[in-house]
Order: sequence, then C-alpha cells, then structure tokens
Amino acid sequence: LDVSMSSTALNGLEDSVRYLVEYPWECTEQTASRVIPIFALKEILGDFGIAKVGDKKRRRALAARGVRKLEGYQRWDGGWGYWRGSRQSWLYISSYAALALLEGEARGQKITAYRLRRAKSFLKRRLDSPHWAERRDWVGQTAAVWVLSRMKQHEKGHLSRLYALRRKLPMFARAWLMTALHRSEGKSRRVSELLREIDNAAVQTASAARFATWASSAAAPA
Repeated sequence: LDVSMSSTALNGLEDSVRYLVEYPWECTEQTASRVIPIFALKEILGDFGIAKVGDKKRRRALAARGVRKLEGYQRWDGGWGYWRGSRQSWLYISSYAALALLEGEARGQKITAYRLRRAKSFLKRRLDSPHWAERRDWVGQTAAVWVLSRMKQHEKGHLSRLYALRRKLPMFARAWLMTALHRSEGKSRRVSELLREIDNAAVQTASAARFATWASSAAAPA
C-alpha cells in the first residue's frame, strides 16, 4: 500500500507532468501538449518542484526546444500535420500547435512572427474551404475559430454557423465557442445561453463538480 499525502490538491499532478515530459514520441500533438502546461503552470511547477520541470533552467530548455520543434514542424502552407514531414496539414492539430506558440509568446518566449501569420492564414483558409475529411469536424472548426479569436480575428460567420451546430459539440468545445463569442461580442445572448448549457451539464457532489460529456477530435490520417 502506497499512501501519498499533500497539503494541496496538486499531489496527483506529479505523475501527469512526468508523463508529458518523459513521453518518448514527439509528434506535433505531444510536443504542443508538453509546452502548453509549462507555459500555463510555470510558477506552480517551480514553486512545488513538480517533476523535472520544477527546475527553472530545465523548464526553460524544454519550452525553448518544444517551440523550435513546433516551428520546424510547420508545413509550407502554414498548417501542421501530426508528424514532422506529414504530407497534409489538418485543422485541429494546426489550431493546437498555433495555440502552443501563442501561449509561449504571451509568456515571453521568442516566436518567429511570420510563423504565427502563416498559421493564422491557414486556419482562415481551411475554415472557408475545408478539406473533405474535415467538413463535419465541428470540434476542429471550433478550435480554429477559438484560436483565431485569440489572435484578434473574429470569424463571425463561422461563429454563427457553429453556434447553430453547438449541440453536436462536446462540452469542452462549447466552452471554446463561448470564449470565442465572448471575445467577439461581449456578454451576449449567445454567450449567456452557452454558459447556461455548460452549467446545466455539471454533475455536482458534496465536494466536487464534474461534467458529463463525450470527446471527439479530427479523424484524419497523419
């Protein structure tokens, strides 16, 4: 019997962070998944000495290496495939990789400006003219409008279209859509309705709340 105790709720974070840092395969999704927590949890990782990224120097090296990899994985059209050398760019993974670069830029990481410009252009083009395999990929399309809204480009037509399709989205994608709409139009009726739907999906217990939903991502070849 192993018993682990902690004065914070971060006790279970160690194994998850170690898994992200030490996972041997470095596809686009894994590389982005490695650097986003480093950027988002930077102070927490250092203050609590979590896994190998508790060391500031190590954390910076991992973040810089991940950013360079993502920049190197970007294809000529501005998008990303699932692996370096992929012959096709895909909307969902391109949105995720672009998000990782945006998170890095927001936290002082040096990002090559034209990489983000090319990513922005790709996301817009693919939304307007979807690949045949992504025409019904509502999650990937929602991820794209969410990331574009982070880049201050509000795709109002696509936002309205996806809002009408929102019941086809898992709850996490509805949260992306709500955020993108809020950035575009503030506290609107549509934002309030999405918030109500998300609140209603919460399953509450005496000590916690969780969301019952289903997951989906682009079912596209690498």
